[in-house]
Amino acid sequence: MRCGLPRGWSWVIGLITQGVLLSSASSALADDAASEASPSFSLPRALSPFDYYVRFDALADLVERGISRSDHQPTGMATGVVAFGNFYILTSAYGLDNRPASAGYQAQGLVAVGYEKQFDKLIIDINASKEVARVNENSEGSAEINLSSRYALTNWFEFTSFLGYSPYDDRRQIISGGGGVRLRLSPDLNTFAQVGMVGYLDTNFDLTTDRYTFWQAGAAYRVNNNVSIGLTYEDSTLSKPECATLAESHSTHSCGASIIGRLSFKLYREDLEGRTLRSDAQIPASPSADSPPLDTLAEKFKKRRGDDDDVE
Repeated sequence: MRCGLPRGWSWVIGLITQGVLLSSASSALADDAASEASPSFSLPRALSPFDYYVRFDALADLVERGISRSDHQPTGMATGVVAFGNFYILTSAYGLDNRPASAGYQAQGLVAVGYEKQFDKLIIDINASKEVARVNENSEGSAEINLSSRYALTNWFEFTSFLGYSPYDDRRQIISGGGGVRLRLSPDLNTFAQVGMVGYLDTNFDLTTDRYTFWQAGAAYRVNNNVSIGLTYEDSTLSKPECATLAESHSTHSCGASIIGRLSFKLYREDLEGRTLRSDAQIPASPSADSPPLDTLAEKFKKRRGDDDDVE
């Protein structure tokens, strides 16, 4: 009888330990206030007890952990987020192309719940998500648990890290982790780079020989309060035969380098309720009023804008 932790879990614990050490090392060097919070896939922290926004993205490709989910073709994504304090609910709809494992282009949806908290210069986000439609004839949509963090070393330089776990219904389980940096060149221009590793566990939580490394680097520019653009380079160590085995599409075309252009349009609560909020602000508030003054809301929304637009 085998005692102790399964072999796969020792690798998982190693990833977690590296993430803790990364946060501890950067904490020791910190000397400036943290910059604003951001998203996953990291989501912006709630700046009022109740908040929401909607976002629309046009993407040249949709890449997840170094594997294209749209066959390196353009796709679109619509996202809505409702936040209650530090808790949030996210819903998203996007297009996938999983040929030859599926008939072709298909719509997919995702629902996620999460919690984000800021501790001085450290922001931690944990969320669980589930895709609502089948990926192909043999696989349901993926479920994931993700832990991500950002640590502001200065007001223009940050460390990032992430851990993820995804149990698949094809007798595979995926564990991933990695880290990166973010460099703010101006109030509207961010650059970023990230490296991660993916491993597969069997039903006994033992790490298999299937594993690979992926990386990304890019820049994001905020055109105005509602529009941003981005450019990201993505690649991995997956060969074509490995891609055909590991990718959900089981296609050699799903892997390989990709340059992803992005155009994003985002509407905040202030944009959608601006006229109502301005009207309410002209009415003297009673001492028992629950909603904050308009100028307080405006200042909070101003602080959160544009800092979460560097996602692929």
